[in-house]
Amino acid sequence: MGDVRQEMERLRPVYETGVLRLLLRTNSRMYVALLRSAFDPLTTELPREILEDRLAQGLRGLAEIGDYTLAEDQTYQSASRLILGELTREGAGDYAWLANSLDVGTHRFLYRLTARAHRAIDALTRLDDDTQNLSGAQANSIIM
Repeated sequence: MGDVRQEMERLRPVYETGVLRLLLRTNSRMYVALLRSAFDPLTTELPREILEDRLAQGLRGLAEIGDYTLAEDQTYQSASRLILGELTREGAGDYAWLANSLDVGTHRFLYRLTARAHRAIDALTRLDDDTQNLSGAQANSIIM
């Protein structure tokens, strides 16, 4: 049996840094998919216009497979602006997925993933890897 103190220490960063809270937000699965497709690599900084275009492209792709539906009288571009607002919103216990800064040279806002968003996406990647490894191990045990 493992040490309960070690397990608590191992889990503490997930809860105290807000990663779990970020992942439990409404639409977080869609946000992660959109962010992964828009930021390649994840450390990239993007101007607002390019980010909105990439989000709109991602929404089109999600709509094609039935995972997103535009509201009445809404375009993909206007939906991407609303989602960008959601991704940068903080307050009332919510954390932002994105942060922005003004590039003085170009007078444009550049967007980047917050450190918390990086940790959340990394946690999901590790969970996905663990799930695939477990599935492989289960398949091997069934074959034996």
